[in-house]
Amino acid sequence: MTFPKISRNDFIYYSKDTKGEAGRAVYIYPSLIPHLYSLISPASHEWNSVLAFIRGFTSASVDAGSYDNIENPGRHFKLIAGFEVYYIVMQSHPDQDVSPGIYVTDIRKTLLGDGKSSGLYKVKKRGGMLSSMPYGKSEVLDKGLFVNGLEADIASAADAALDRLRKYGQAVDDWDNISFPMFYIPAEHCNELGRWVTPDTKHESAAEAAQKLAKVLSDTQGARKRENAVPLSWSVEGEGAEVLRMAIDIVKKDSGTKTLDKHTFKLFNPVVPRAGLSSMLKSIKELCADVETIAVVSKNTSSAANISLDLSGICGALNSLRNNEKSISHLSDMFSDLSADFQKAKKLLPGSDPDARPTFVEIMNTIASKPKW
Repeated sequence: MTFPKISRNDFIYYSKDTKGEAGRAVYIYPSLIPHLYSLISPASHEWNSVLAFIRGFTSASVDAGSYDNIENPGRHFKLIAGFEVYYIVMQSHPDQDVSPGIYVTDIRKTLLGDGKSSGLYKVKKRGGMLSSMPYGKSEVLDKGLFVNGLEADIASAADAALDRLRKYGQAVDDWDNISFPMFYIPAEHCNELGRWVTPDTKHESAAEAAQKLAKVLSDTQGARKRENAVPLSWSVEGEGAEVLRMAIDIVKKDSGTKTLDKHTFKLFNPVVPRAGLSSMLKSIKELCADVETIAVVSKNTSSAANISLDLSGICGALNSLRNNEKSISHLSDMFSDLSADFQKAKKLLPGSDPDARPTFVEIMNTIASKPKW
């Protein structure tokens, strides 16, 4: 059997009353602070439920109702208020630098998707009814293309695309008789880019979705070059930005595609957790693609925390692209206070003695400013 490998030095106590003096000790990754803000509104019932659930590990059963990892017997997750709380149960072990207790390693939103494959679809609205069908090719000669974020199913993604089209798209004569292309990303790919499942139940991965999206980028580039068409206008929502980042990285490594100058991007509530949004914007510039005048619009908690951690880098990257004063001003006005609070919280973490560090709850309490979203 393979046992989890973790280090006590990577964790902090959850709170003052979870240090093991009464019940089990509960530890947590400090990096989950901004992650938690990105998932759940601090004023919500779900926020209080998840925090109370973690606090309850001091005495609650850790096995009853848990989902277990077949390869690592100490790894589990439990469902609470629509979220999955991942944790490791550690006993004393001579080969590990850990203390006995519960180690919380991740928190994710529970989403199962609808079984649809990722890829290009044609969305049609006829008489008030929305439908979607495979697009049939990988090159797009329409005026725009929508990439969804975290949506329960393809119907919800199509609704979100239509809303964006109304607010930011081209003029349409008849909104009850319209069709447009959409690159659909199933919910399970947006949920931390893959579900925690056993090998026999895991199907298509986010990496495969990114490969498909990279082909759309490359094939559309070639088609629009041949047709001397104007750049394709992309509207990318939420976690779809992370899959787009992965696709752009694939294109950068493809020797056959030197440029993406037939593409321009708008990003709505972008969440790019792995490399960061600033890195993605720099890649867009390297490939000679562009961002539109309103490049980044962010008005929800998921992107707020993600952007706040990378605010200076994002504004710097936008400044190197054209006509982005509105985006820079918008992001600075919205998230400068939250960004400063996250940076302040991060400075509390270093220290040679893990037991002397502030607790998770204490660090959260230093984030005093109220988000403006």
